Amino acid sequence: MNQYSSVCRTMRARNVFEGAISPPADLTIASADWLPQILNKRGNLMNINGNFVIRRLGVFANFADGFVFANAAERLNLFLSSQAYTRTVIGGGDLSMTLGSKAVTGTGFAGNIFDQNILAVPYAGTETQYYIVDGDPADDNNLDVTDYAEKDVVAAPLTKLTSLPNYERLDYTRISELNYMWDVNEFISPLAFASVLATDVVITVYVNQNSLNFGDSDITFLTKSISDTYDGDIAHFDVVGDIEYTS
Repeated sequence: MNQYSSVCRTMRARNVFEGAISPPADLTIASADWLPQILNKRGNLMNINGNFVIRRLGVFANFADGFVFANAAERLNLFLSSQAYTRTVIGGGDLSMTLGSKAVTGTGFAGNIFDQNILAVPYAGTETQYYIVDGDPADDNNLDVTDYAEKDVVAAPLTKLTSLPNYERLDYTRISELNYMWDVNEFISPLAFASVLATDVVITVYVNQNSLNFGDSDITFLTKSISDTYDGDIAHFDVVGDIEYTS
């Protein structure tokens, strides 16, 4: 019996790293090569007036057990920022996204959206999806986001999220095995850090970046067990989390 009226969902921060492999050569991923991605990508799911618990976290790769930690001293570190935001509608702004693309076209970008600002994009019905802007827009009509669009989208007006001062952070360090869910059980209460202005709470994931204990760090994987027929193919890494939250 669920006496707390809670829901537990598995969420995925997709494509925190993408890169070509050349087995049996080592795969070295520099700290700067990891992209920040959003764990609770679908908005409107979690109740920001309730509480949530990050039950488990894991880093998953499409080549699975083929990646072996090369150095005993190196491990993966996850830094999660649960940040409160307020929505701003940009008058005269619109956007267009294409399934499977990171490119966004539209109007009203320049001067309104800055590095790692977040767009709230229509998804289905009243639901939205969050996308992180990948650097400052080149001009008023073009920008890139850090993850691929999951559907074709044409939306107006343009809506961005602006961060509020306070946030909750989690430094989960020393992940020593891929494709495994590690127990975390971190309790987070948005009411403890979000003001009355908050419209959204977004959990952004950083890998081997911003760690309070280890800072930024590189990682090297052995790839000898991966067939050389995969030479030049792309490895994808995702962060997966089980999040329980009250409705």
